[in-house]
Amino acid sequence: MKTVGIIRNTVPMRTAKTGYIFSSAILFILGLLLVISPETGKEVFADILGVAMIIFGIIKLERAAACEKDKDAIVALAKDYLREEMLKAKSFKVESKRS
Repeated sequence: MKTVGIIRNTVPMRTAKTGYIFSSAILFILGLLLVISPETGKEVFADILGVAMIIFGIIKLERAAACEKDKDAIVALAKDYLREEMLKAKSFKVESKRS
């Protein structure tokens, strides 16, 4: 009998590794800048942090919609709000947070 090994997709792991390396390099450069020139480093850090907050804030608001905490209301809103994407998709997943 021939044994068949499980082949796993390593793309997510490589993507995460690349992200960690990039993040580490950026943090290293910012830390070095803060040590060498504290005033300039603070300004650069504040600018980068401000831009990142704006970008991530826009990304989070882009796909936000208020809805009642009812399964039928969620499904109805999802169908209306994501109509174009749902016509292309075979299935969808709804995630919610408890309040």
